[in-house]
Amino acid sequence: MKLTGCKPIAATSLIKKLLSLEIIEPVAGHGKGKYRVKE
Repeated sequence: MKLTGCKPIAATSLIKKLLSLEIIEPVAGHGKGKYRVKE
């Protein structure tokens, strides 16, 4: 949220969109809300 300057709801929507486009993926074992960019 700090990086994009958007509200929490907009940030959640952005993360969901990036996940659906397979740009990012969840990181297992590091807690909730951790993602990495796919290579």
